[in-house]
Amino acid sequence: MNLSSQLTDWQAVGGWYGGTVFDLAVSVAPNAPWALAATLAGVYRSTDGAKTWALMRAGFSDDSAVRVLAAAGNTIFAATQNKRLFQSDDGGQTWREMSAWTGVGVVNAIAIAPNFAANGTLFVATDNGVYRSFDRGESWELGDFGMTDSEILCLAVAPNFDHSELIWAGSASGAFYRSPNGARAWRETGEGLTDSAVQCLVVSPDFGRDKTLFVGQESGGVFVSRNAGQTWQSLGLQAHMVHCLQWVNDGQHDYLWAGTDDGVFVAPVAKLGKQASHIEWQHYLASENPVMALAGPNLVGLWEEGCLAWGNGEWAAANVGLAAQIPPQVLQLPNGRIYALSNQSLARSDDGGQTWQTVMRQSSDDEHNQLANLTALKCGDEYGVVLASQSRLEYFDVLGVYNDQGHTPQPPMLAGAQRQIGCIAKQPNVSEALAVVYVSKELHVSADAGKTWRSAPGPDDDGTPLQAEITHDGAIHIVTYIAKNEEDADGDLIEDEIRFVGRVWRWESTNGSLPQSSNDWTLLSTLNGLHVPLVSLVSGHDALLIGAQNSLTRVLRDAEGQLRADAFTLEEGMNVTGLARSPHFDRDHRLVVATNRGVLASVDEGQSWQPYGDALAGRSVVGLLTQGAALGAVTLGGAVWRV
Repeated sequence: MNLSSQLTDWQAVGGWYGGTVFDLAVSVAPNAPWALAATLAGVYRSTDGAKTWALMRAGFSDDSAVRVLAAAGNTIFAATQNKRLFQSDDGGQTWREMSAWTGVGVVNAIAIAPNFAANGTLFVATDNGVYRSFDRGESWELGDFGMTDSEILCLAVAPNFDHSELIWAGSASGAFYRSPNGARAWRETGEGLTDSAVQCLVVSPDFGRDKTLFVGQESGGVFVSRNAGQTWQSLGLQAHMVHCLQWVNDGQHDYLWAGTDDGVFVAPVAKLGKQASHIEWQHYLASENPVMALAGPNLVGLWEEGCLAWGNGEWAAANVGLAAQIPPQVLQLPNGRIYALSNQSLARSDDGGQTWQTVMRQSSDDEHNQLANLTALKCGDEYGVVLASQSRLEYFDVLGVYNDQGHTPQPPMLAGAQRQIGCIAKQPNVSEALAVVYVSKELHVSADAGKTWRSAPGPDDDGTPLQAEITHDGAIHIVTYIAKNEEDADGDLIEDEIRFVGRVWRWESTNGSLPQSSNDWTLLSTLNGLHVPLVSLVSGHDALLIGAQNSLTRVLRDAEGQLRADAFTLEEGMNVTGLARSPHFDRDHRLVVATNRGVLASVDEGQSWQPYGDALAGRSVVGLLTQGAALGAVTLGGAVWRV
């Protein structure tokens, strides 16, 4: 049975727009202007001055974050977090992978020779030095002779590279290198710079005359060199972490833009001269160009500046279509409100996923309290959501506002004990039933929305709790995982090669009792060889479905009443990202699986699976929405779909 032929296909309805933008490439060619944005969810392209964006998927076979872009005319290079390099020859519309780069390393920066179309020369900065290619990326060779620090963060070639072969590189330790022979040999020339990472580098377009370079450092601010990088002078912004620099000409004047940890600063290049210490950087740049796209800080996205008068710049978001969030969890309340959770941000939508607003954002510095779990809970007559971090629970009421007026569930804490929350769960159709599992192998269950608790031992397992699930019949399931080093053929541990081993445990009770001992739990399944600790569970009428990596496991009772587990392997390269029951499960018996290659569905308790719709085929789906009459899906980045 082909489910795709029996339903209306998926339709895009909106998305959680914005997200982290790592890099930009812009063409202002009058006949075909475009802008590209490197994001956590891939490469987005705009052809209307950053007013709207669309994800470019043709030929782009990597779902990981795109961190680096470099352009030479309509030829674009894009580097992903998964150590892969892609090339486009049509301004980012279609892509092909550069297979010769496979396995070389993570790309930190790309520099393209000015006459690339003729000589095919480009350079790539990595944590292991600079690689160069003279044949458009068909082959690579390492060029790090003379470098004492090979962790290179930025690169730039001279505008007259075809004659001078001059190239510069900045390192993580603050070293600055110059090569006069196309990266065959390097010499350190960073006199005047601080011992802080050199994160970005800009070359004056008129370098042949003024020999000017600018760099931005992690903690040293902005520096200028007027002698091709031999000596450096501070230009201010010492109190800021400078992530990127851009030379901008508005048709009349040149400006230097600096993207920092406190937004965007700008200064006129003409004043960055002898009295550099007196230059005042402005937060905004006014320009006669009505739209300019900039990368914003983490979880913000792109912004445009359309002010015409110096000093009065006002920024507005330019994120329409740019769904570059990565919400690992999505949840829909019975009233239709949708919540999406990343590890540092919580957002909600009141119109079925068309528009979103951020409810809370947590500082990235709070590494020990990242947001981890999200579940719906009914407190009194109102539904809200309970948000769990590693050490606390927080309740957001029906308006999406943090509420501490007696509604926030308070998990029991032993005096003097330091315990971390592993996961939380809620029983379907029982609004107040809540369970909290601690890393210290303890289970706490509440039947009154967290006002009172009963405690019980968790399973006898040294792993970390990853997920909990309470099924309709009241059975409690806990998924744990342990990280282990991979071993080679001789049994020796392989450094930096980690795999995850998961276990699924079950406590079954007919009268609401809790386990009395760690040995009371039943081990349902062992999940070996996980490369990511991602496990999902959903219960049908007779079976529990467990999804992990590229396999689905059905747990059900045989004729003798004993539990058994049957595994089903998905096609190669397809991994489970979520499981759900159809909103009309009692009628259609449909279970749904979200994967990184589309959506699958089963109407026979998971015995067989078929593609569910065509529009999401090949797309990475990260969440499913099942409240109300329609089934919803969230794709990588935060775009929302309905069927």
